[in-house]
Amino acid sequence: MSNRNNQAEIDAEIQSLFSNRAPIYKTIEELWQFCESHSSIYIYGVCGMSSNIHEYLRILGIKIKGYVVSDDRISYYKKLQVHGVPILSLNKVPNLTNIGFILGLPDIYYNEVIYNLRQRGFLDFLLVRDSDKLLIGGKIRNPTKETLFFGFSIVEHCNLGCKMCAAFAQLSDEKYMDIDAFKRDMLRLRELVGNDFSGAIILSGGEPLLHPGVSEFITLSRNIFPSAYLLVGTNGIKLLDMDISFWSALRECGFTIALTTYPINVDYIAVKDKANQFQVNMYATSILDSIDSNPTDKLTLKYPLDMTGKQPFGNFICCYEFNQFAVVNGGKVYACSILPFIHRFNKFFAKDLVVSKEDYLDIHQVKDFMELANFLSKPPAFCKYCDVKNRRAVGVWEYSKRTIDEYID
Repeated sequence: MSNRNNQAEIDAEIQSLFSNRAPIYKTIEELWQFCESHSSIYIYGVCGMSSNIHEYLRILGIKIKGYVVSDDRISYYKKLQVHGVPILSLNKVPNLTNIGFILGLPDIYYNEVIYNLRQRGFLDFLLVRDSDKLLIGGKIRNPTKETLFFGFSIVEHCNLGCKMCAAFAQLSDEKYMDIDAFKRDMLRLRELVGNDFSGAIILSGGEPLLHPGVSEFITLSRNIFPSAYLLVGTNGIKLLDMDISFWSALRECGFTIALTTYPINVDYIAVKDKANQFQVNMYATSILDSIDSNPTDKLTLKYPLDMTGKQPFGNFICCYEFNQFAVVNGGKVYACSILPFIHRFNKFFAKDLVVSKEDYLDIHQVKDFMELANFLSKPPAFCKYCDVKNRRAVGVWEYSKRTIDEYID
């Protein structure tokens, strides 16, 4: 919102803000453009949501001049700085040209604040919805031991071969994780997150059920993490062929099956009955993957890569995986599930999307949980290759033809 001097226009803009549920990337683009077009940026309001915006801008290297509060509120603040940035009353802000205000306080105060700005002659301001301010905060906040979700890819390859597989498993050579290496990483992870870790850990792939020792991984996981929410992610192809020891291990170790259904020759109702027979929890991994629905509705999702590495760095905030899901692979922890497996893409297509030392942490060198949490809340340099804005469904599920156009636009 810029140079709005008419109250009716302001009211209409606020109403549009609340009713328009545009994707977060649109808000982010507006935020960048607003900051780039003003020589001085202030954030109006001092609260958790305004701090979220400030921290996001700080990650992007954008400096603000200060926080601003209404004249009658300045006396409430015993400290007149937040994160080293001054808190000013509105009447102390110099009335210079090219000043922009980002409204960082709750939406319900917008009318009052906009009136105050107009009274002082400030007409350039940007509204950010509460939902977007909270989403930004959730993405840049350090994860807790209760919210962390770790994945271990115990098999590189897959027995299905989906088009546009986000883990590039259809491009991989046959390879299995060593149980001793898994144990070392799990024990080190326990040292970092604690024996009472209550977050989630999933055994995935590729297709984890291809591993001849999958039952050992299941038992070892529960022995090391007695309180964690443990899962195994599978396409279900092998479930009906798995032996009693596998199903018994799932039940005794309290594992949950995270099942993704596909329009293939698998009797998913029989799979469901088998899980019930052994009293093993099982759920479909999305609304589109209901066990009781028609799996022909399964969609193919495209995660396009930018081979030039010129994606806006700030787009990390729009990535649903960032600061939500971490992968431990080969003694390293990664902040998303694309990074640790991009070597499959690079090898198959003879490309060189670079994974730098800043893109992962060696869990055997990390000092403590705080260092791990700080790392997971900061975007990796590899984000420059992910065209997050254009991730989308591109049609019904298909087998992969293993061509590079599955990953680039």
